[in-house]
Amino acid sequence: MKKNLSLIFILAIFLGFLMAMSYFSRRANHNNRTPLNIYVPCGLTLPFKELGLAFEQANQNIKVEGTFDNAVVLTKFILKKEKRPDLFVSPGKKETSMLAQEGLLDEPSVKAFGKYELILIAPSNSKEINSLEDLLKDSVKVIVIANPNYNSIGEYSVMALKKLGYWDKLQKSKSIMLTNTPIEALTFIASNKADAGIHYNVCPFETDTGKVSQGAIKVVAQLPSESHPPIYNYIGILTESKNKKIAQSFIDFMFSPKGQEILSRYGLAGNVKEAPQAPSGQAVTKVNIQAYYPFNEEHLYIKDYLETLPEKFNGQVKVECVDFRSDEGYVLWRKTGLACGGILINGKNKFSISKDGKAKEVEFLKKIDLFWSKEELEDAIKQELGK
Repeated sequence: MKKNLSLIFILAIFLGFLMAMSYFSRRANHNNRTPLNIYVPCGLTLPFKELGLAFEQANQNIKVEGTFDNAVVLTKFILKKEKRPDLFVSPGKKETSMLAQEGLLDEPSVKAFGKYELILIAPSNSKEINSLEDLLKDSVKVIVIANPNYNSIGEYSVMALKKLGYWDKLQKSKSIMLTNTPIEALTFIASNKADAGIHYNVCPFETDTGKVSQGAIKVVAQLPSESHPPIYNYIGILTESKNKKIAQSFIDFMFSPKGQEILSRYGLAGNVKEAPQAPSGQAVTKVNIQAYYPFNEEHLYIKDYLETLPEKFNGQVKVECVDFRSDEGYVLWRKTGLACGGILINGKNKFSISKDGKAKEVEFLKKIDLFWSKEELEDAIKQELGK
């Protein structure tokens, strides 16, 4: 009997030892997982947390470490070389382009996902804003958008307002409040400190929680899709990533059926595989446009329009606006041989444009919409791109 008890005791100790070894082995393996760090805009918190968990389940030797913050903050971290993640997610082209221009993004890895539209929003209790046209009402005083110099939402918003003919009027008659981040703009509207603003139709109402109460903001209208280029999120690998193969595996997972299933629950899937890539900081420029004008208030609208072309033609068009009122600008203008303000497209000023089956000779001199049209200029650009 004593012998059997001793045997049982030894067996129990042995089993306990095996269980302990198994526990510490699992813990060691867990702690030794390869980290994959992803910078994600806070508006995409929920989908990327779910993507991260699903990716870990499929790759148990990898630990996804998401850093969720405003895209402006995340971009500055990288630009200032304070931190270097493996992957960066951008809510539009602006932030990705800033990194690409500094050579910080592995450009061939960049893929687009989740299409957005722009919406006009106002405080939920507002009686003044019920349509896009209401922005011009005298009673509307403050319009808020994210700073277009750093935010994709702001950049697309200004682009759309210019295209629709509102921007100059609003600048003259309203207080345009520029915020550091989109969430700040939403906060101003939710707290009735601004009369209206422009935002994406999804982020962050459906893809993040705890940021802004949707009940405090109402959606007034969707801006016409033709007023701005297609808007997507982008994800790409940082050039200094030490885990590029794993990072690429995560991107591949995003575009797999499982990843698409997750993204679709947040309105971020769909035709992502056909979406264009982000503009490259070293994009191949096929069309060079030089515009020579006295860019005073009378001609500034020409410059505003021309500066939308690189975005519209996916980075294949480069625009240089030369103000020939300056000494340097005057010298450059005289070298072109132009006798007045005008535009050169790949060094040429005259083009034969096909309209209604007939050829029309167009000379891009003097004012737009009087001597030539935007449509004619863009037709000339398309001719050059097609060569």
